Amino acid sequence: MHDNDHILYAPWGEVTPEFWTGSAAPHATPEPAPAPARPEPTPEANQPLAQEGDVDSLVVPLPLPAEHQDQLAAATAAMADGRLAEAEEIARALEQRMAKAYGQRHEYTANVHEMQAHIAHLIGDHATATRIYLSVTDSRADARGVGDPLTRASALRAMATWQSVEDRVEMLRLADAVLAMLKDVTGEDSKATRGAHSHLAQRIP
Repeated sequence: MHDNDHILYAPWGEVTPEFWTGSAAPHATPEPAPAPARPEPTPEANQPLAQEGDVDSLVVPLPLPAEHQDQLAAATAAMADGRLAEAEEIARALEQRMAKAYGQRHEYTANVHEMQAHIAHLIGDHATATRIYLSVTDSRADARGVGDPLTRASALRAMATWQSVEDRVEMLRLADAVLAMLKDVTGEDSKATRGAHSHLAQRIP
């Protein structure tokens, strides 16, 4: 376990298909929403930073189509059993199916990308997890806006996995992207941005 695990998955309890599919029953595939211009971050007083379990309580992912439920169940069962290589393989195949059917930046694909980031974090590849979360945050910011709770949740997961990167060179390589993302999504003077700057300062001699 890592110091930031409460941000990543404590509220989920056991990783189940319901997290990735949402609590609602599967329904007809909606058309992707048009991408709005990114609004300015809402003042932090009106949009508190989600933490200590609040991140995932804000997140209601778009349910995946019913025909993909078996793959989801297989991936989450593999994660629960610690069969991470198998979970990674299943998630990769599912991501390819989502991307081919709906596009790389569709909500369905983003949800599977977050599953892949979660698996990478469990494996210990925090740099890869961070890169995936950064990509998902960017995609969701374009689709939903920077102030959307789902965008912010992905941003906080990117920060949390970045803070878990032990290799100093990798941490520094990702620092600019993480800081820019946090500034864009949570604001330049947000608690998240200040915390990231503090973490960076502690790792630089």
